[in-house]
Amino acid sequence: MNPHHLVRHCVLVIVFIASGSDAASPKLEFFQERTSRKMPVADVQQKSNWVWITNAEKVKEVRLRSFLKSNTLSPYQRVENTSPSSKTALKNATLAILLSAVETKVTLSSSARSDQFLIRYPRKGEPLVIDENCAKDFLVGLQAEESEVPFYMGISCARDAKGLNISLSYPSDVELVDASFSEAKGKGESWKYYELPPIQQTVSELGRFILSYRGKTFRYNLKSLKQITESTAEDTSVLYVGLGFSLLSIKGSDINASTGSPTVVLRVPHYKLTGNLGLSASVDFAIPISSGAGAVGFSQFGFFGSYLISLGSRFSIAPKAGYVISSQSEQATAIGLSASQPGFGMVMRYNLGTKYALVLEGLSAGFGSPAINSHYLFDLSLIRKKESSFGWGLGAKMQSFSATSGLGVQRTFSQMLFYAVLCI
Repeated sequence: MNPHHLVRHCVLVIVFIASGSDAASPKLEFFQERTSRKMPVADVQQKSNWVWITNAEKVKEVRLRSFLKSNTLSPYQRVENTSPSSKTALKNATLAILLSAVETKVTLSSSARSDQFLIRYPRKGEPLVIDENCAKDFLVGLQAEESEVPFYMGISCARDAKGLNISLSYPSDVELVDASFSEAKGKGESWKYYELPPIQQTVSELGRFILSYRGKTFRYNLKSLKQITESTAEDTSVLYVGLGFSLLSIKGSDINASTGSPTVVLRVPHYKLTGNLGLSASVDFAIPISSGAGAVGFSQFGFFGSYLISLGSRFSIAPKAGYVISSQSEQATAIGLSASQPGFGMVMRYNLGTKYALVLEGLSAGFGSPAINSHYLFDLSLIRKKESSFGWGLGAKMQSFSATSGLGVQRTFSQMLFYAVLCI
């Protein structure tokens, strides 16, 4: 190999640096081949990372780029490899390789000698799938059925007007034995390009691949992570804690009072007991900041049994029944309402993707009371689901009691609450 040819190989390796992957990079095995045995190359310093390349068919493939440096390589000036798909270059006792096979044999030579070396992907280890953007952007994942796989797999995803497109890549000395659907490109290659129609993206398992290496088969399942992340309408939060501001009013023929108060907000959205049955609770307590004429105090507690019903992957409803204890009064005149009533309602929840949810609650607690003519409560909130330690939410609640006193005076007791909560 002449010097110009050597330089050309070096540039080929360096040009892929910009497309590196964050997946864990395994350490390659490096041997010098003798007549009857393989001798590990001593004192090897190794740097490796995954890179994505775009081939002539405009399909993405993954490769492992490694730099192997050792004093053992000092006598050699040239390199030739027996695996055409792997690219190699040698300079300053450093062997650079863009690996695309489980095993690659190279010949290192100088003017005085020529020796055989073997570069091998680690034989045993957990299945390694290099994912460029599938799980993050498209909620698609490739999972191996076997616990140990002696080679890597790469998956890359894109979307067009027809649906989801995926490309798979694997070492050139691994063979695809069977697949649950036909490739659009890549027949006979160590990469495959598939076009998935929209109907296949609505099921949990999109397809299966069977590969073979040295007589042993390995199975991979292509799964839709969307079915897992969006199948539950409830997030993992068990308590909402926050603050808000209430606009409180009492109106009637004998009173017209209103005030604004900071309000402590506590919610237990749905605490699972067994199956779909659970408990929920709510507490609103207006912190008194004014007194005298016109100042209105407010507190309310609700305890409920609820039953969660999932209607598809995004939507759920939870009918609930329980008890509401509410108190609202004007301080100067002591005109007010103190109610302990059974309450019946419904919570509806709609997932906006995997991170957010809209929650609407409706409740009525005006049943069976000679004093309360009617009652309604509506609570609308946007919840950022809990992922690690907490989530958050913003909401607005509107409530009104219409009641008649013992003297026949009709009054309306209203609350308008705006709040923010942490979801724990």
